[in-house]
Amino acid sequence: MSEETYDSMPREDMEYAIASQIAYEYYDNGNNIEQTQRILDTYLEGYTFDPANSYNDASTIVRPDGTAILAYRGTRPTNPIDLVVDAGILIGTHRSPIPAPSFIQAQNHYNQVKANYPKLDITGHSRGGTWANYIARANGEKAVVFNPGETPFGLSYSGENKTRVYRTNTFDIVSISTHAYKDYNDIRIIPQTDPADSWLGSHNLTNFLPPQSMLPLSTEPDIIIPDFTPIPVETQKKEYKQDERFISNLCLEQPYLFECKNNRPKLVLKSQDAR
Repeated sequence: MSEETYDSMPREDMEYAIASQIAYEYYDNGNNIEQTQRILDTYLEGYTFDPANSYNDASTIVRPDGTAILAYRGTRPTNPIDLVVDAGILIGTHRSPIPAPSFIQAQNHYNQVKANYPKLDITGHSRGGTWANYIARANGEKAVVFNPGETPFGLSYSGENKTRVYRTNTFDIVSISTHAYKDYNDIRIIPQTDPADSWLGSHNLTNFLPPQSMLPLSTEPDIIIPDFTPIPVETQKKEYKQDERFISNLCLEQPYLFECKNNRPKLVLKSQDAR
């Protein structure tokens, strides 16, 4: 097991964090295709949401070059089925030679998406990261996962390991600390940017998402993306001045994070507790 520490989230893997967020968004908005695409547009230029290869537990994002990212959704505590799956992960059933039904379903969906997109990467956050790692190992795919649900119990993983794990530099009870990552070869650590007093601040996917000042990310080779600098807790209430279309989309699609002020192109970042 090797670990590397970064001062901030590397630009190269931000698209996977965004894809993982889209998997949550598609579930949260009741599978609203147009709304999900608008949210994706605020994050990434030229990427397309594929509803035909998406469902409540996973979303497929198509890059401008036609390759795809399959993102498995993490847990929503209001969904009892999610909690049952999490309980199984906690005791190590995902490491068993006999896969649980949810992992069989994840494999079946992977098979469908792979048939349409031969060049496919896998990602996910929390429970979704556990599924992504499982599917990637079983099928020889590359995966980039964020604070995957793990356990100190159970057997060692089988299958080829092409999974990159991102975790925060603080104790994450959902991932059962670093010890649970003993079967991963590529672990990258970044600073926690969510407030320490927020709900599961160390575990939140927002620790890995790019700041609003960088959005939307562009794939154009001649555009230089500025270095990502974590937003200090004391400045998280700072107002951001942005393009009016960008502002409108964020205020409309993500009201739990942003609010508009007096119809002017300004944003106020809300506390994560508001979500």
